[in-house]
Amino acid sequence: MVVLQMGEPTSSPHEPPPQQTFEESRVGRAVISLFLTITLLAIISWNMPASYLKSAVLPIVTPYVALLGLDQSWRIFAPDPRQTSLTVHARIEYDDGSESRWELPGGDLIGPYRSYRWRKWADQVRLDDNSSMWEPTARYLANLHSTGGQTPTRVTLVRRWAAVPSLGSGDEADWQEFDFYVYDLEPAS
Repeated sequence: MVVLQMGEPTSSPHEPPPQQTFEESRVGRAVISLFLTITLLAIISWNMPASYLKSAVLPIVTPYVALLGLDQSWRIFAPDPRQTSLTVHARIEYDDGSESRWELPGGDLIGPYRSYRWRKWADQVRLDDNSSMWEPTARYLANLHSTGGQTPTRVTLVRRWAAVPSLGSGDEADWQEFDFYVYDLEPAS
């Protein structure tokens, strides 16, 4: 009977590990080459400028790119960065007549890293096409703010946007607001 000690290799010293055996085989090299080729073509197709070819290939490429997590948008970079700053906040009204404001989580030190997903979420929730997200968002915020003896009676989701001033212009952003969803809560009986 052979007993293996912790840390001992499971194959003999003269046998290469299974991964190495696969990588060095003809089939292994073909599979790896095919994977790399398909992935490279998918990335190139995904990042092509808008064109007839891209619109024809995108429906085929999108599921593969999304599966691998390569579906990134590079619109914030040159040559055509977004010209508008966008954000979402909520106004919460309570049964005692007071109000509070919920903003996207963030902070100064590591806030941009912590809040990245919140900002991506805000980009989506503000869209009319995603109105199915509005009520669950308002309910979540009402539950979040049901503390300290105060009971929310209304949650209003607000879009904010401003044109980005030219770099170095010294101009202030002119913020606009629009209440895009109002959620009235039933009074507790």
